[in-house]
Amino acid sequence: MDEQDVTDHNLLRQILDGHVGPAGKAPHICSYHKLRHRHSGRYHWVDFHILVPAWWDIRTAHEAASAIEYEIELALHEGNATAHVEPCAESQCANCRAAEGKPAIV
Repeated sequence: MDEQDVTDHNLLRQILDGHVGPAGKAPHICSYHKLRHRHSGRYHWVDFHILVPAWWDIRTAHEAASAIEYEIELALHEGNATAHVEPCAESQCANCRAAEGKPAIV
């Protein structure tokens, strides 16, 4: 039976929170939302949306998403993580301001 686990939720939040903002670890994202996860037995399904600087190109955004997906999959051992990439629209975003004009750290 599918279920959402509090321990998994805390682990996923810790991983994603660790990438938010200029003080986070690479790849730096602006924020995330719509985190959903479940598991059946040992297999986990995770999906979430990440917001990245709007001026990032597709390759940079995809590489950031893939790196975070891989980190989550390693932490959960068995499963699939899927990130949906969105451009950040927050005019006061600290991550966008910190990275503006500099190549993205991925």
